[in-house]
Amino acid sequence: MSTKKTEHYGLHVWEPGDDFLREEFNANFGVIDGALGVKCEVVLGGYVGNKSNDFNYQVIELGFAPRMVMVWAMSGLPNVSGFSYMGVAMGPGGAPEAASQYSSNIRVLDNGFRIKSESNCSLNNSGTQYYFMAVR
Repeated sequence: MSTKKTEHYGLHVWEPGDDFLREEFNANFGVIDGALGVKCEVVLGGYVGNKSNDFNYQVIELGFAPRMVMVWAMSGLPNVSGFSYMGVAMGPGGAPEAASQYSSNIRVLDNGFRIKSESNCSLNNSGTQYYFMAVR
């Protein structure tokens, strides 16, 4: 029987005089498997804005409700000063659904996210190339 456990995951640790129990090994494997089973998947992609006079929304379907979405447009070279527009929204497992710099311009949906353009933040300007990073 182990006399110590690890600090973070409580895994059994054996000292030289400890007996080994199969149940303790199995318990360790269960904890490790559970910790490794909680993982993030990052999906990268892009879209072209399609704003018209009558319609300024666009839905990007991902097949899941992302925990977080970050959308940006680039102008010029791809460097920090090249970002012209950016929006971030948190979904299930994150902050409230519309926790965004411009909360009305990007919204997490059950199957992806919705973006739109307004004067304060344009995430759907017609013909503009946008990029996104979504965390599952």
